[in-house]
Amino acid sequence: MKTEAQIYMDFQKAKEQSSRLRQIASNLDNVADDEVQGAVTKIGADWTGENSDNYTGKAGNEKVKINTTAANVKKVADVIEAIAARIMQAELAAIRIASH
Repeated sequence: MKTEAQIYMDFQKAKEQSSRLRQIASNLDNVADDEVQGAVTKIGADWTGENSDNYTGKAGNEKVKINTTAANVKKVADVIEAIAARIMQAELAAIRIASH
């Protein structure tokens, strides 16, 4: 059986991993919202015609996919943290029960 210290350390590690995932998701959002959107806007301003519209439309779709992926990564981080909290509570309860 784990000690309380090990349980809290495991929970802290899970929280750190969740935080790293949230940072990755934030970076993805920034790339989509700043870099991709900026490039699409510049291309749309500099290049006209049907091909430009097709390209910027497809690039806009990719931006949406990146934002959706970022949102999904954030959800995964939330789930990891929630599961880790539940595991920690269960393990602490097991220690309390075993000690009585």
